Amino acid sequence: MPNSKPLGAAIVAGVAFYALAYLAQFWSGDLKPSPLWLATASTPALALLAPRTWRWFIVAGGVIGDILASLILVDETLRSMLGPVAGNTAEAIVVIVLVERLLTKTRSVRRTRESLLILAVVVLASSVGGLIAIISTESVIIGERFESWWRWTLGDSVGELHLVSLALSLRAPNLLPEHRFKEAEIVASLVTLVALGVASFALDSPLTYLVVPTVLWFAIRFGPRMAAPVAFLTAILTTTASGQGLGPFVDFGSDAVFQVQAFNIAVGMSALVGGAHSVRAWNDQQRLRAVISSLPDIAVIANTDGEIVNRWAPSGQDRWAAELAGAIGGSLPSPIDGQPDPVEVTVVSTNDGEVFERRVARVDDERELVLFRDVTVERKALRELGLKREAVEDLRLAEQLRLGRTLHDSPVQLLSAALLQLEAESRSGDESVRVEKAKQQVGQAVAELRQLLSDLIPPAVEDGLVAASLQHVARQLLDPGVVVEVNKHDDVDDVQAARTLFQVGREAVANAALHAQPTRVEIAVARSYDGFALRILDDGVGLVSENGRSGVGVELMRERVESMDGTFTIENRDTGGVEVTAKIKCLYH
Repeated sequence: MPNSKPLGAAIVAGVAFYALAYLAQFWSGDLKPSPLWLATASTPALALLAPRTWRWFIVAGGVIGDILASLILVDETLRSMLGPVAGNTAEAIVVIVLVERLLTKTRSVRRTRESLLILAVVVLASSVGGLIAIISTESVIIGERFESWWRWTLGDSVGELHLVSLALSLRAPNLLPEHRFKEAEIVASLVTLVALGVASFALDSPLTYLVVPTVLWFAIRFGPRMAAPVAFLTAILTTTASGQGLGPFVDFGSDAVFQVQAFNIAVGMSALVGGAHSVRAWNDQQRLRAVISSLPDIAVIANTDGEIVNRWAPSGQDRWAAELAGAIGGSLPSPIDGQPDPVEVTVVSTNDGEVFERRVARVDDERELVLFRDVTVERKALRELGLKREAVEDLRLAEQLRLGRTLHDSPVQLLSAALLQLEAESRSGDESVRVEKAKQQVGQAVAELRQLLSDLIPPAVEDGLVAASLQHVARQLLDPGVVVEVNKHDDVDDVQAARTLFQVGREAVANAALHAQPTRVEIAVARSYDGFALRILDDGVGLVSENGRSGVGVELMRERVESMDGTFTIENRDTGGVEVTAKIKCLYH
């Protein structure tokens, strides 16, 4: 059994054409626009809403409705109606093809450019249809053809603009405000629009065109689904009132129809442009929501006073969004000219023990973007890892202490006693070359053992005084003329981090003393939001890499830092010398 739905659509198109032709005659009254100015637009409007396979059935139904309306309502003869029917059909086909081509991907108007193109399409289609109709109709006097064509084009453009916009608005999303008073707001807006229209028409006042910005605001506020019907109803009421001799347009006499249709076009374009703007804003917001929901962050837009403007939360984290949104904090410091805006990074906790990393960045002079990332699992893992490392480090430290005590209590004491005896024999005059050589060797052994003890038990490092300990080491290893400066000396209250930074810094200072020939060495130990950072600068000869490979000492420094999930860099400075940087995370504190 053949599908009856396309045939049903054709019947609907024919009935709609005839019904609108009849109503348009009633609405137009003495205004006398083009006879079928509204009915012609019903065919492309229905075709744009229906499936593509039904469109030619709808066009055929529109042709049948056009023939019936021409014979019964317009009182055309069979011969004289062929031209207008051909023009109306061509007009519908042009609108269907061009609008569908224009909106292939979006299927709704969402840009001002598309709104203007829709207007251009309906004007083009109406002018083509009118031209075909006027040329094909022999009964139209040659001198009146231009006026008839112009009246046809303007009238059909109004009908096409409003009905096509009405059809396209059904494709648009529902953009009603999301607050509990939205119904009251819509009613108040409609009452204002009606009151303004009634006042302007009843009093013959020049306030009529104030309806246009009101419709534009209505479209921006409530979207095309609300604006297109309001604009269409406004056009119908304006045409009806003017056809009954009411309102300011009747004073234009024979030009009244042109004034009315120009007003109707202005109203229709206001709804179309405003609706496009609201749809585009909605699409942008949906894309932003999609991006936010794909990120592991809760995002909050706040003004500089800490008041929330908007917020988004990925799925599963909605319950934290409200609580975290209150943890906005103070405003950011002002940016420095020529430098990027500052980014404030802190860690906040919820009442249930969840931990979030908070990043605040300036959007503009009045707004800030705050991102909250859940770091609960990461902190827990780092805490467990840190505890394991501390246990290993404690064992290693205990072994170092035992070895240090052993070296100090036995070999160092014996060697020191032997050195004293050799010096005593040297003073007694019984000195020989062999005794002198033995004295030098024992002295060197004692010095090396003392240095080993210093390496095993770094002075003051256990108390977090890493910078001071490195300064002490630098003055021992570097020549007396080298300037050693400590730029920043934050205490490192994490024992494991303090040991690692000291060992890395000591190796860097030793390398500078052995290879760089510096005149100045700078040491800085600073606390960051998630750990500690060490930086050592010298003004020596810089790095000289052999075959692109790093030395053993550099690799040891890198391994020590990376074993703490940190980052290590060593590079030549632009002004000469070397910069060593080590950053260690300590989020588990």
